[in-house]
Amino acid sequence: MDIIPENVRNGEDTRTTVLLRNIARACTGEQVLGLLSHIGLSDSYTFFYMPVDEHNMPCGLAYVNFRTPEDVLSLYESMQSSFARTCLKSSQLAVGYSQQQGQGNLIKHLASVP
Repeated sequence: MDIIPENVRNGEDTRTTVLLRNIARACTGEQVLGLLSHIGLSDSYTFFYMPVDEHNMPCGLAYVNFRTPEDVLSLYESMQSSFARTCLKSSQLAVGYSQQQGQGNLIKHLASVP
């Protein structure tokens, strides 16, 4: 689901849970968290999860639940930079809303995934 900056700015969109997609498989969770820190969001999220496959390799996704919609907007705008794409080793990096919104719903969903 697309993030529309104007809807966040004017208060129409209050969602806080995002899904980062197309992260290079060589990129670790620590690198994603490092990017969040670099762009000033290290204290802005309440939940982070980066799934791995059966070989303990990252799947190229990361779920992040932020404290405020403005934090989502900061991430979205930062993802447009070449720095973010370089940091996460992906020219196809994408960020959008997760279908599951809120930390509780996200944890419940991820607990049910095999």
